[in-house]
Amino acid sequence: MLPSCRNFMAFIGAEELVKNHGFVIKPGGALKLRQEKREGYSDFIELDPDSIAWNVIRSQFDELLLRHASASGVKVFEGLNVTDIKFSGERPASAIYEAQGTQTSKPREINFRYLVDASGRTGIMSTKYLKNRQFSKSLMNMAFWGYWRGGGKYAPGTNRENAPWFEAFAGRFLLKHK
Repeated sequence: MLPSCRNFMAFIGAEELVKNHGFVIKPGGALKLRQEKREGYSDFIELDPDSIAWNVIRSQFDELLLRHASASGVKVFEGLNVTDIKFSGERPASAIYEAQGTQTSKPREINFRYLVDASGRTGIMSTKYLKNRQFSKSLMNMAFWGYWRGGGKYAPGTNRENAPWFEAFAGRFLLKHK
């Protein structure tokens, strides 16, 4: 998470909830793109010590926000798969859904005033109806993320401790799929 996300968390009244959850504080981020150069560092707290972010565990973060939305009056439906959206003119007005993981589920319909398409990168509205999903060619690359045991912390004992470290591979790598 980046510090700018805190503005959104505050706007929806969830900043304290996220802050108090116990995620590891992230004071910035280190990035090394060239092996012969020193890493660059983006310091989130240099100008404002309260401008920290957190290394969130995505599943926990999503669950916190979902439960916060529910506590704030949003009707939350889980375990469903939306298959179609019905429109009233140009406005989405209802969704056809079925229970996930069952072959015998009958499609059902629910009406709504507002639609938030939280279906991820496959977003039903942008791919099936609006057909406006655009992918940036500059971002059509691969990234690998991993966690290691016993790897230590970045800059222990400094104000950079716990900042994530990102490093580009040196040389070329060929991945084989079996």
